Amino acid sequence: MGGENDRWQGTPLEPLYDKQVAKHAVDPVKEAGKEAGRLLLDVIIKDGRRFETKVEALIRQYRWIKSSGPSSD
Repeated sequence: MGGENDRWQGTPLEPLYDKQVAKHAVDPVKEAGKEAGRLLLDVIIKDGRRFETKVEALIRQYRWIKSSGPSSD
């Protein structure tokens, strides 16, 4: 999501872009990308699994850390 990947037509991200256009955002792609990132972070925080995060070239990346054992999912 975000960066050069801004072709969201027909994807679940399109409504975020449309919302920013309706709000007359100066850069609707950038603002929609930020909103998508905030939504993703909220989901990750509430998720019971563990995630690793890193920032590379100003883009935050997440990776699920699969634990071993019977309760891993």
